[in-house]
Amino acid sequence: MRDAQLVETAQELNRHVVNLLDSLSALYELTEISIRDLDESQLLRQALEALMSNQDMERCSIFLLDEANLLTVAAGLDWDEMLWNITRPDEVIPIQARKKTQFRLGEGILGRAAASGIIEHCRSCADDPQFKKVGVDGQPVQGSLLCVQITCEEKVLGVINVYYPEADFFNMWHERLLLLFCKMLGRLLTNHRLVHHLDTLVDQRTQELTESNEHLRKTVTQLQDAQAELRIAATAFEAEEGMFITDAAGVILRVNQAFTGITGYPAGEAVGQTPKLFNSGRHDEAFYVAMWENIRQTGAWQGEIWNRRKNGEVYPERLTITAVKGDAGEITHYVATLHDITERKMAEEKAHNLAFYDALTQLPNRRLFNDRLVQAMVTSKRSGRYGALMFLDLDNFKPLNDTYGHDTGDLLLIETARRIGGCVRKADTVARIGGDEFVVILGELDTGKTESAAQADIVTEKIRAALADPYLLKGQSAGGVEIVVEYRCTSSIGVVLFINDAASPEELLKWADVAMYQAKMGGRNQVRFFDSNSG
Repeated sequence: MRDAQLVETAQELNRHVVNLLDSLSALYELTEISIRDLDESQLLRQALEALMSNQDMERCSIFLLDEANLLTVAAGLDWDEMLWNITRPDEVIPIQARKKTQFRLGEGILGRAAASGIIEHCRSCADDPQFKKVGVDGQPVQGSLLCVQITCEEKVLGVINVYYPEADFFNMWHERLLLLFCKMLGRLLTNHRLVHHLDTLVDQRTQELTESNEHLRKTVTQLQDAQAELRIAATAFEAEEGMFITDAAGVILRVNQAFTGITGYPAGEAVGQTPKLFNSGRHDEAFYVAMWENIRQTGAWQGEIWNRRKNGEVYPERLTITAVKGDAGEITHYVATLHDITERKMAEEKAHNLAFYDALTQLPNRRLFNDRLVQAMVTSKRSGRYGALMFLDLDNFKPLNDTYGHDTGDLLLIETARRIGGCVRKADTVARIGGDEFVVILGELDTGKTESAAQADIVTEKIRAALADPYLLKGQSAGGVEIVVEYRCTSSIGVVLFINDAASPEELLKWADVAMYQAKMGGRNQVRFFDSNSG
């Protein structure tokens, strides 16, 4: 009897391990999708393929909110196609039966999931009254359904719908996978839309500037004697971009109002000076030598440059310099057009942060963590020094959220990130990979395993002690009154050492997770090192 129980336990554990590996594989594949090289439909198809790598998720669809705020299929089977596939799996849906079904927010299981943000889990479609009327030709719908909201920064983007032909099939592991997958997909989709929107704006503006500069160059090259001077001045003062004109020696002759608005220098202070007045110190002499050599050879230069305003502020600028030539081909003037691109640079930086950093704690996210772990493993292999990977999970975080709300929970996560960061070196990596889970990468420990383990243990104990100190957080009482909450939240930490071995980053993270779980089972507020003999 005992042997049979052991076999059953081992089989159940194996099922959990397989499910975990499938889930990690799906999430990892999602992080590997490029947002720059794909259009939205291609990105969604690849995301769906990543989810379908989990065998339990092979029947799934993505529905997104369109401009009319209706849920419409964007990848996978449409609703009617899914119902036909469920009730008549061996038949192809006829063309006349195909139609694009749309759902309003709150309508049907998809609309409810999108509107509420709560997992819609239909454990048995056959026993659910809402599915008795939607079968094909009166045939009942069998199986079970999961519907999860896709969001980013509290904005609803759509839902993922997953079907399995058996009732009561999906469990908490499936729900957790879909929650994580939808959260990551929401961020990925938002970043994709932002990056492609920025690319479009940059392309449009670049084209406008190129066309404007070409028109100006053709006009300026036709100028003669006194008439040339008048036309140059008129063009400069009519342009929307900042402009200034110099003589052949580079001395500023004229500037326009847009120039003053950008640089802060009025005409009286700029005229008679050279463009060295705006030098930011960020470019070396070789940069300027190459720029002027290009102007002499081609008659123009265009690019991005860092300049300094009158108030001392250094800013990025899109600059075009065109040489104006006389009848004999000699250079008589230079015309420069400039455009402040500070806002574009800030938008690009924001897009980068959204892609690689956790929006709440500003720590590296899972994607950047994976890169850092690979780098740490390469460095460890090259130097012959051990590294350590820590997996931290807060022990009693959920009661705080349940009692005082997610805003208070977010404050604790932010403070947790700060405390962990204060316990490690600048060269080490602290990342948040989801929920109340954090990871730490310690690099360049020692050449000996025992000493490296001791060094890692010192850091883990330092972190554990820091996180065990009470937190003073703002919260709300049951009556909605703002209060200050003193909360204690310990942590369970799993540690795995790595050096010149054949382990993959995924295996290291898995082993650290196993060690963390052992710390949980050991009574929480514990540290456990991964033992390959027991793992």
